[in-house]
Amino acid sequence: MRQFKFKGVIIIAIMLFFTLPLVAQQKPMVMWFNQPAYQPAVFNYGAKEFKEAFHFEEKGWFEALPLGNGKMGAMVFGGVLNERIQLNEESLWDGYARDAVNPLALKSLPELQRMMFFDQTDSAEQLGIKTMKGVPQAIKPYQSLGDLFIQQLQSKKDTNYTHYRRWLSLDSATAITQYTIGGITYKREVFASHPGNSIVVRITCNKTNALQLQIKLTREQDAISTAAMGIDNCIAMQGRVNCVDDKTGEQKGMRFVSYVKAVTSSGKLTISKQGLI
Repeated sequence: MRQFKFKGVIIIAIMLFFTLPLVAQQKPMVMWFNQPAYQPAVFNYGAKEFKEAFHFEEKGWFEALPLGNGKMGAMVFGGVLNERIQLNEESLWDGYARDAVNPLALKSLPELQRMMFFDQTDSAEQLGIKTMKGVPQAIKPYQSLGDLFIQQLQSKKDTNYTHYRRWLSLDSATAITQYTIGGITYKREVFASHPGNSIVVRITCNKTNALQLQIKLTREQDAISTAAMGIDNCIAMQGRVNCVDDKTGEQKGMRFVSYVKAVTSSGKLTISKQGLI
């Protein structure tokens, strides 16, 4: 018994010896890039990058940095003069509430059971596909909410940038883009707030009055952006997914609205009727 206890002490001591240094040496968890994610030279939803299967996803979307709060999501591309943040919201989908039960299911159940009992599995599978799957069989897809574009209004004579870096901190769940133009260092920080149910973008630079931006919120279809009614310095993008009832042709698509509000610690903010800040 004494020998067993002595060995137990030695084992515990070894475990502590290897565990403690691992905790002390833990490094920040960061994923970083030295260039922006790929985007079309001139962004357009009709660009070939969005039409050719898997072309854009391989070259651009997988390079963007993901953020989310469990309900809303964002893909941050890290552009310099033109930043794109693709937005998603978990309830926006191309469908509607419906009874998808196959009307042939109950009637075909006895025959399906008979086939299974007599080891006619291939025939049972074919019958099940025809009579047991929901109607329609295909599931309606979710849709992207839209895109937030932040354009940095810069003199055409001074658009070369240096010291570019973008990174995603897995410790703080913050995506950061930083670069220098004309001796001025610009920085964008993006994170998703669960309590605030929002995506937050903080834009700063190290020179007073050097930020000149234009902000817009767009979607490929089924929505328009305008100045939000009754909310200062705010864009409202609202619309309805074009989805009709298969039987009646009645419009059943989801209605939705999203907002982008700008706040500044100094300087001036204006908003146009077309929803440009």
